[in-house]
Amino acid sequence: FTNDDDVLLGDSVDLPCQNSLKVEWRRANSETLVHLYKDGKSQADEQHKDYHNRAYFLEKKTKDGNFSLRLKRLRAGDEGVYRCKVYRDQECVHSDDTELKL
Repeated sequence: FTNDDDVLLGDSVDLPCQNSLKVEWRRANSETLVHLYKDGKSQADEQHKDYHNRAYFLEKKTKDGNFSLRLKRLRAGDEGVYRCKVYRDQECVHSDDTELKL
């Protein structure tokens, strides 16, 4: 680590660490994007229009690594399998399917 400023014994320093975590929820059968988290925040503008203002993460929980999906105002068409994928540095490191039955 090199810094433009001199760092002396007894000083404090911030060491950089980029968060390359990306979490996406999709419909398993159609790959429709339900919700996306990247660059340290939810990306609601990238989700499919059917899920605007209905699908989101609880921001307090994402800080603890919990990316459970909250889906409001359920519709008959919401029934089915949802897939959560976690990426680190463009590589999928976790994938899990959850079936929603109404």
